[in-house]
Amino acid sequence: MNNKITIIAEVGNLHNGDFDMAKKFIAEAARSGADVVKFQTHIFDSESLPEAPNPPYFTTESRKEYFKRTAFTKEQWKQLKNYAQSDCNVEFMSSIFSQTAFNMLEEIGVKMHKIPSGEVTNLPY
Repeated sequence: MNNKITIIAEVGNLHNGDFDMAKKFIAEAARSGADVVKFQTHIFDSESLPEAPNPPYFTTESRKEYFKRTAFTKEQWKQLKNYAQSDCNVEFMSSIFSQTAFNMLEEIGVKMHKIPSGEVTNLPY
């Protein structure tokens, strides 16, 4: 039995779509002793409908606008993963909210994924 504790630093979408800020979060997580840094990968067109109502906390922009603004490209996700693993010596993972997000992260070699609690009843997922 492995008794090692794994520390996961949650970044989520706190980077607010700023690639350099995402890298700073990774570096700080590593400096703080995290083993893993975790993001969220949202691809709006694969996880929501344009006419879906916004939750009450989306007061200045729509959910679609927010997810488009805070999204990274496949190449940027790859760069963040490589930066975490090669430069900062932490594992990279992400909460995935669609099969499209899962497939993209698999293509770039992400080894760990988190199923968000809101997706546990998503049977096709």
